[in-house]
Amino acid sequence: MTLRILTFNWHEAYIHLLAKTGYAFDVVEKSKAGVYGWIRAIRPVPDNCRLIPETEARAGLGSGLYDRVIAHNPGDLLFLKGVDIPKVLIFHNKLSTEIALAGDPVDRVEYLGQLSRLFSEAGNPALVFVSAAKRDDWGLDGRIIPPGIDPADYHGFSGERPKILRIGNGLKERDVMLGYSVQERLTRGLPSTILGLNPRIAHARLPRDWDEYRGLLRSHRVYLNTTLEPYEDGYNLAMLEAMATGMPVVSTPNSTSPLENGVTGYVSQDEGELRDALETLLKDRPRAVSTGRRARESVIERFPIGEFVERWRAVLEEDPLGRRHNAVVHGPHAGDDAKPEPGLSPPGSDSSALPDYYMKERHEVAALVPHSARKILDVGCGGGHLGRLLKGRAEDREVWGVEIHPDACREAEKWLDRAYCADARQWEPPVAEGYFDAIIFADVLEHLPDPEAVLRHYLRWLNLTGSVVMSIPNVRFWEVVKNLADGYWTYQDEGLLDRDHVRFFTWAEIQRLLASCGLECGEALSNLDRRCPEAPPGETIDLRLGRITLHDLTPDEVREFFTVQFLLRGVRTREHLLERAERMEEEGRGAEAFRLYADLLARNEVDGKPARRLAALATTAEEKREAATIIDACLRMRPANIDLLLASARLLDEQERVGEARQRLEQVLLFAPGHEEAKARLDGLSCCR
Repeated sequence: MTLRILTFNWHEAYIHLLAKTGYAFDVVEKSKAGVYGWIRAIRPVPDNCRLIPETEARAGLGSGLYDRVIAHNPGDLLFLKGVDIPKVLIFHNKLSTEIALAGDPVDRVEYLGQLSRLFSEAGNPALVFVSAAKRDDWGLDGRIIPPGIDPADYHGFSGERPKILRIGNGLKERDVMLGYSVQERLTRGLPSTILGLNPRIAHARLPRDWDEYRGLLRSHRVYLNTTLEPYEDGYNLAMLEAMATGMPVVSTPNSTSPLENGVTGYVSQDEGELRDALETLLKDRPRAVSTGRRARESVIERFPIGEFVERWRAVLEEDPLGRRHNAVVHGPHAGDDAKPEPGLSPPGSDSSALPDYYMKERHEVAALVPHSARKILDVGCGGGHLGRLLKGRAEDREVWGVEIHPDACREAEKWLDRAYCADARQWEPPVAEGYFDAIIFADVLEHLPDPEAVLRHYLRWLNLTGSVVMSIPNVRFWEVVKNLADGYWTYQDEGLLDRDHVRFFTWAEIQRLLASCGLECGEALSNLDRRCPEAPPGETIDLRLGRITLHDLTPDEVREFFTVQFLLRGVRTREHLLERAERMEEEGRGAEAFRLYADLLARNEVDGKPARRLAALATTAEEKREAATIIDACLRMRPANIDLLLASARLLDEQERVGEARQRLEQVLLFAPGHEEAKARLDGLSCCR
């Protein structure tokens, strides 16, 4: 579905996220903290957003230009009084916070009564809250849509600058919620940078642009978060972006914090402990790197961009009577035209009638393509707009596509480096095997009679450490199960039972497909139905689907029944890479084997088996430093691993850090007193040094 949406520029970062839904937005310019208009230092203006003044917005509303309006505060609703267009109101703050920041006594009940009247006058807008805590504080009914984090936007943490990063607008003015006073106590005498609109803080500044902002996230050593209860959640968007970059976070406690103390960050109500954590991370870069790596994995899992996009689309594609246009998603979203099977029976060749499906950017798929991927193949590329999106995120990317639809392929030629109009089942890329870093199958495999054969075919052109990115509909979706129990398996023009689907997948069958091709799941996201019930962690629930009831479902099983589509990134299995690395060593290709062992350890930092080979193959000073950094990070997760300790001792010895090498070997003997190799190497250190 194509929508034109009017919204108001109070929050560049959030509008930047909303733009990932793919709709067309007109954004009314506003003044914030004395600055008028879109602040490009915070975010670039997305391609699908157009900045307009209030006068143009009023004219557009009067002429029926817009399908929906998104308001960010009650003042926006006042602007919209008398306008008969479906509206959505986002609540970014708690009511308690707004009352506290106002500074004047406010009768909560009276205020909510006035707000209710405003809602009625504005046509009863749909309400969206950015967190459950904010919905509970307002005491209103509405949907919860937490922010989504696109891992492709944030990555590459180095922590090379031993400085603390602090981010927020109006930190002094909003001290009650953002904890600026706490920050000042914690950072006294320590190097730190403050980013944001903060006219009352002399040393605060805005970055030059989004690229510099992300560069500061990558280079600063640690992020400080002090969002305070009861006025704010245990995180804000900037903190989630820091985590997604791979940055460790030190934070005051909050019941809604996504941090696990000592694992993905450091949390304490004791300011002395928080100060110690800051000082430790400023001195210990490897610890910062390993903690940040776990933080990145956690935040991508808990705040997936795919769910954010899907939930917003569900809200915006609801008609004024509250009915979804499509309850079942196929491909990027319900309402898109079905994509034909790659290589079979192309539709008509009228380019003017090219379905919207072929023009989708597929942000939720792009989120799973590693930023490091420079050569990408999109199988069934449509009009090439996913490739265009990927190329826009890295200037040196090369994206190829293969597509059976002639007009779609001609469209793809405008955006991709190469586009081939061919049957994707038999086509062979005219390059050497192992050429691509990532291969994409977006809503393709379910259309193929033999998806395993096609997947195996293309794996020849994927390098050993590359990724296969897929989106696949879930036939275990609750509505399909319910209808089957009632005796129906009715094909449709689109959706989960698309007439062109010839293969059907559950999560277990997807895992089987991966395994049959020597792959395993490296990362997975779900497009969730907004009606998914919440099962408390550690508990089970019963799910009634018409005539049948499923008992004792775990939270993960519940999510699968409400998953419309799986999005995942497949990588070659550990066993496959180990076998190839060992073969490379036998063939004298030590440098290539070193890279495979490094990839294995970076993928699973608690696994010490490849560590000793990595240490043995490290010949240059740069390789030895890289190997030592990787192995040290692994040791923090598994300090009693014998292989890791021996590998670390070897590298330390070769770097003439004899005392540290001796400590590692003594640790081995502490855990395994009879270890002969450790004894011999320790004796060797004693004799030779």
